[in-house]
Amino acid sequence: MKSSDRILIVSGYSGAGKTYALKYLESLGYYCVDNLPVKLIEPFLELYSKEKIKKTAEHIAIGVDVRSTINFDDCKDVIARLKKQGYTVKLLFMKSEKQVIFQRYQETRNAHPLTALKRMFASGKKELSLEDAIGLEISLLEPLRRIADVVIDTSNTNVHELRQQIFSLFTIESSSLSHKLMIKVVSFGFSKGIPTDIDLMFDVRFLPNPHFDPKLRPLTGRDKEVKDFLESKKETTLFWKKLSDLLDYLVPEYTKEGKSYLSIGIGCTGGRHRSVMLAEKIKDYFQDKGYRSIVDHRDIFMPHS
Repeated sequence: MKSSDRILIVSGYSGAGKTYALKYLESLGYYCVDNLPVKLIEPFLELYSKEKIKKTAEHIAIGVDVRSTINFDDCKDVIARLKKQGYTVKLLFMKSEKQVIFQRYQETRNAHPLTALKRMFASGKKELSLEDAIGLEISLLEPLRRIADVVIDTSNTNVHELRQQIFSLFTIESSSLSHKLMIKVVSFGFSKGIPTDIDLMFDVRFLPNPHFDPKLRPLTGRDKEVKDFLESKKETTLFWKKLSDLLDYLVPEYTKEGKSYLSIGIGCTGGRHRSVMLAEKIKDYFQDKGYRSIVDHRDIFMPHS
C-alpha cells in the first residue's frame, strides 16, 4: 500500500450501526473486512499490498469489535505502529446510548456477542444479562472511543441519515469541495441533556423563543415562519454576526492543525426552534464556502412541552 492510501478502522458498540457503516463504505469503493482479529491486521495489510487483492480499492475499512478481541489496548498499539510506518489511519467509532442499544436488541431478539463469553465475565452466574453485556462492552471499548478520530452517535439516527453521514465523511477524495475539513452541526435541547463528543458548543437560549407563539410552537427551526421570526430579531442578527466572525477565525486554525472533523453544538431549551434554525444556517454557511458540512437535529422529533 502507498502512504496516500487510507486505512479506516471501524469500531463501536454492538447494535450502534457498524454493519451499516461498513456496507456504506463498501459502496464508496472501500475494500471492507469485518471482524478481523486485531493480531491479523498487520499481516493482512502486508498480504493486501503484495497480492493487490483488489486493485481498484486502495482504501480499506476494517471492522474491529468485541468479536475480534477483548483487549483494545492491542488495537491502539497496532494503530500507533501503522502510523509510524507511514500509513494514513483513522478510527471511526459508532456509539449509541445504552438504553437505545438495549431496545434494539429486545426488538430484534438477537444475542449480544458478549453472551458467548459468559464464563469469563459472569463471575459464577449462568449467563450475562443483556444489560450487563452492553455495559461490559461499553467499558471494554472505552480505550478506542477515547482515541477515535470520528465518533458517530446513532441514538437518534436512522439508516438513511447514517448513510448521508458516512458518504459526507468518507467519500474517497473525489469531491469537488475545496476543503478537507468535515463540519458537523448538532442542534439539541438543554432540557434533554448535553450531547457528547462536541468540539464547540454555543448556548442560544437568550434569543427570543418561538415556543411562546402558539402559531410557531408546533413548527421547527426548519420552517420558514420560524426562520423569519428569528431573523427579524436584532438579537439574532447581532449574534450571527459575532458567531460567523468567530467561526471564520477558528475553522481555518483547526484546519492548519490537521483536524479533519469538527463538531459544533447549538443548544436551546427544547432543541426544536432556535438551535435548529441556527444549525441549518451554520451548515449552509460553510457549504457555501466549500466545506463538507452536515447537520444533525438531535431533538427535533422529540415531544415538546
